[in-house]
Amino acid sequence: MVRSKQHYTILLAALMAVLSTGPAAAQWLTGYEAAETRQAEPAYPAWPVAAPASSGNPAAQDKTKIPVNLTADSLQHDEQAQTVTASGHVEMIQGKRILKADEVIYNLRTDEGVARGNVVLTDKNGDVHFADEIQLGQEMRSGLVRGLQSYLVDGGHLVARDGTRENGLLTLHDASYTPCECDTDKDGTPAWQLKAKKVVYNEEEHKITYRNAQFDMFGVPVAWFPYISHPDNKIKRKSGFLTPDLGYDSQLGGVLTSNYYWNIAPDRDATTGVMVTTNMAPVALAEYRQQFDNADIKTSGSVTRSKRTDDVNGQEVRKDSEWRGHMFANGRWDINEKWRAGTNLELTSDDQYLRQYDFSSKNVLENELYTERFSGRNYAVGRILSFQDVRILEDRTDQPDVLPEMEASFMGEPNALLGGRWNADASILGLERSGSGQDMQRMIASAGWQKRQVMNIGVVNMVDLNTRGDFYNVHDLDPAALNPDDDTTDTATRLYPRAHVMSSYPLVRPGEKTQTVIEPVVSLTVSPDSGLNDDEIPNEDSQDAQVNAMNVMNPSRFPGMDRVEGGSHVAYGV
Repeated sequence: MVRSKQHYTILLAALMAVLSTGPAAAQWLTGYEAAETRQAEPAYPAWPVAAPASSGNPAAQDKTKIPVNLTADSLQHDEQAQTVTASGHVEMIQGKRILKADEVIYNLRTDEGVARGNVVLTDKNGDVHFADEIQLGQEMRSGLVRGLQSYLVDGGHLVARDGTRENGLLTLHDASYTPCECDTDKDGTPAWQLKAKKVVYNEEEHKITYRNAQFDMFGVPVAWFPYISHPDNKIKRKSGFLTPDLGYDSQLGGVLTSNYYWNIAPDRDATTGVMVTTNMAPVALAEYRQQFDNADIKTSGSVTRSKRTDDVNGQEVRKDSEWRGHMFANGRWDINEKWRAGTNLELTSDDQYLRQYDFSSKNVLENELYTERFSGRNYAVGRILSFQDVRILEDRTDQPDVLPEMEASFMGEPNALLGGRWNADASILGLERSGSGQDMQRMIASAGWQKRQVMNIGVVNMVDLNTRGDFYNVHDLDPAALNPDDDTTDTATRLYPRAHVMSSYPLVRPGEKTQTVIEPVVSLTVSPDSGLNDDEIPNEDSQDAQVNAMNVMNPSRFPGMDRVEGGSHVAYGV
């Protein structure tokens, strides 16, 4: 092992920095550089050259303080030629970087360095780079690499015939890149890769351009671009046109979507664009985002003027051109550590628009304004909601507005009350229908106690005692629509006490890498068996009642609160 003098240490440190192609390669072809790499140490100019130690760059000077350990079969200094040559199994180690080559030559007179012959660099992040030859010159400000192959730690693979750095421009020729360890065919061709005749990185402008680029799948070109440009990873956001989208739709025909990204400020940006189709009028597109200290908002929408067909009394009717569009928006405000508020908006001009232009496939759009409170095991929420049913070929029901819904849940500490835990819940719900239909106000309050016990023989017992009280105030009763003599307004109350006991005996068999559990379960529920689901109590949220493996052990197997399961019943299973 030979420790070189400080002069050669500076040279070799620069040479080692030159060869750190991993982050730069990923940066050129994917615009990505790991945050760990950016934060771990001061940034160097990208491959293929590092700043010279004499440049006055503090980062470069600090970097050269890392010693370089050199081993070689021979180390020669030619006074007449002013060269230093390390040859034969050359290995240089600086920090976590390791460079191997058949020969490394440095010309003191011309300030040029060459590493040639089976050059292999293992970078500090695990990337491995192979090259036939690397040349440096002009006080380490320019350089050349031939036969570059890089295997990146994230699975990416970069190949280039050669690369140069000159006047702040980094250039790769005949480059190809695949960013993942994709499956290959029998000839070793990756599943997909990006190729380019020429890749140029402008360090000063932080701009990467590709000339004659093509996208291959299993060696077959599927897309070709004469010119592509995007900022490097140092520019996180930059205004400019985004890559257009091409497609085809049976109704719209050919579709071309082009967007312009506007970097307004570090905390907000916007995107505007247009969707052009061969069968319909163009669609204007827009999106806006903004981040505050403790809140954020995002809105998007579109507008166009087009014709459409509608179903009127079972007949298709062609409507004249009309303004159509949509708007989606959401926002959240973290008021403090316990309170937050937010909104979600989904609006559209007609039932067909979102599906026709492929903006959304939702059947029912939901609009919500809410506020929440979190405190230990306690939770409270208040919200108002409205819905827009956009189903086309199905029968639709009148979706009520929720004005309002408020819920509060309180839970005691475990084992704090008679070896168990108390709980209390309260809720208020108001349903309002704009047309003819049933309106309802509902108030529910409940209190309970739970205890879980594990016996010495392994049996697990759960005891759940609960009492619930309900109050209903109903207007425009549905039965009154069929019988005009019935009252249209009614009130109803309900008291629902219940006891629920469940026992299980879990049998566990551990394996080398798996665990098998067989758990026989039996439950008993006891509650009143009459007067719980009277006609005066409407059924808004429990119409789709099913018994399945998920709820068979529950004390009440209705999905909502309007219906409860009375009487005593036993359930068992494995």
